[in-house]
Amino acid sequence: MQLLKYIIKIWEHKTTKEKLPIIIPILIYHGKNKWNISTKLSDYIEEIPEPIKKYIPDYEYEIYDLSPKSGIEITGNLLLKSIIEILKSIKTENKKTFIESYIKICDLLEKNEITEKEKTIMWFKIIIFYILSIRDDITPNELIEIQKQRGEEIMSIADKIKLEGKLEGKIEGKLEEKIETAKKMIKANLTTTQISHFTGLTIKEIHQLEKQLKNNQ
Repeated sequence: MQLLKYIIKIWEHKTTKEKLPIIIPILIYHGKNKWNISTKLSDYIEEIPEPIKKYIPDYEYEIYDLSPKSGIEITGNLLLKSIIEILKSIKTENKKTFIESYIKICDLLEKNEITEKEKTIMWFKIIIFYILSIRDDITPNELIEIQKQRGEEIMSIADKIKLEGKLEGKIEGKLEEKIETAKKMIKANLTTTQISHFTGLTIKEIHQLEKQLKNNQ
């Protein structure tokens, strides 16, 4: 039902003069166990008599299962790989295994830094905040030490997002900085809940920013 809401929201943004775009829903799952739930909406509705099936909205979504047991291969560009890698490894119970995944992510981001510097810095910041908000066995200092071992390029990114003593799962600083970060997260299609968690802004404030960005387009 949540996916259906997203589909409707996208269509609502289109004018009545336009034909609605085709939307293929994709659910990214990264729980501990393999996904074993039906991907079709009608499977959750009580038995539908054949004569009224045409009145019932239905859709099916694709599942991108990142659980440890899925064995899925991560593909795509470097930024996409780094994001999927962090989703896949974030709930790993073994801290050493998670650190190995994080180093892999740093390597991916470092390779991408030359061609897409600004975007890389933004995603690196989001990934760091995400790690510290989900895992309670990782400290900012540990992440800094990992950066130092990766070389000058990736450490320069860490400097730019001010890792030193300032990462505690939420963005600290002036309201203007939080707003600018929230705008970047909106453009990166993060949910309002995620943006609120990372920045400390209220849902209402984030909705106002979304309207502002939409009006400026």
